[in-house]
Amino acid sequence: MAEIALEKATRRFPDGTLGVDALDLHIADGEFMVLVGPSGSGKSTALRMIAGLEEISSGDIRIGDKVVNDLPPRDRDIAMVFQNYALYPHMTVFENMAFGLKLRDVPKDQIQSRVEEAADLLDIRQYLHRKPKQLSGGQRQRVAMGRAIVREPSAFLMDEPLSNLDAKLRVQMRIEIERLHRRLGTTTVYVTHDQVEAVTMADRVAVLRGGKLQQVDSPQTLYDNPVNLFVAGFIGSPAMNMVTASLELSGGNISIRFAGHELEMPMVAELKEHIGHDVVLGIRPEGFEDPELVAGTTSVGHIEVELSLVETLGAETVAYFEVASPKVQIQDAIELEADKRHGTPAYKPTSEGHSIFTARLNSRTAVTEGQRVKLAVDLDRLYFFDTVTGENLL
Repeated sequence: MAEIALEKATRRFPDGTLGVDALDLHIADGEFMVLVGPSGSGKSTALRMIAGLEEISSGDIRIGDKVVNDLPPRDRDIAMVFQNYALYPHMTVFENMAFGLKLRDVPKDQIQSRVEEAADLLDIRQYLHRKPKQLSGGQRQRVAMGRAIVREPSAFLMDEPLSNLDAKLRVQMRIEIERLHRRLGTTTVYVTHDQVEAVTMADRVAVLRGGKLQQVDSPQTLYDNPVNLFVAGFIGSPAMNMVTASLELSGGNISIRFAGHELEMPMVAELKEHIGHDVVLGIRPEGFEDPELVAGTTSVGHIEVELSLVETLGAETVAYFEVASPKVQIQDAIELEADKRHGTPAYKPTSEGHSIFTARLNSRTAVTEGQRVKLAVDLDRLYFFDTVTGENLL
């Protein structure tokens, strides 16, 4: 096992495009780190830089105590698992798993024992003599995992390994990968665009946008304390509700006004300088509740809305309602630093239209579609973001 460090690691493509921009990221020995972000965020490029499949333009990449900038992939002591399995169709499962070991002249008895041990670990021993075309997608992915495991590398690099599987298989394989990591303890860097996959698997998650690292922390910290509006909007399913709101002084309290609604909360020091100005207000779906089901000790405000759709999901009820304010648009293509220099808002509402808000309610609620209801809002779970920089004001 080994720690991995990226120090100002940059990848500039021949056309001048920055794929990864001065990325500083330290991955501890034995850690499961997930790189997540939308298409074009630089997550796969960063992984390929660690693997040696993508040239590093500047900065350093360390694996263990060695700078590997100029080392070819075969000398980096890493094993990769790809989205497309990359199995040899003419070879059996055993031969696919053993192929890399044979190239390294590992003795036959060691190859046999390593392949059988990995096959037992992945519950695929009964398939060792089959060809890939005789296997399901999940079984093929297990073979690809097994081929990496038998290498006994210092680190596993996984690039969207579950994206070709159906939803049920993805959940099953996600559990398998988590179980394997706990058992093997090998440093793992895992790339996905699926934030649910990211937060359920990772020790820590690194969120990228436009080649820049936005925030790296535990999944719960990312969820509870996003540093900016981009992270807040990307982490969480259903996504955080966002709307432009004004802050006004109301006695010693703060009045939050948005789309004809008003919430009042105690003064917060970080918001004092924003009184009289617009902010982006964020409310997670679980920040709403049926007032009839709210505990008396909870700090709540109320808004009255008309429910356009109600989904009863057994464990919870999800309600949707329209808010008479344009949707807040997060512009992925604009670099934050450039926005700050030119004074252009990185995050701004669209010029017209309405927003659809999502509320995640207790399954015991009796609310129905088309009903006009009061919803309780947890005032302790409100988020406030700067309209220009997108930074979390709290």
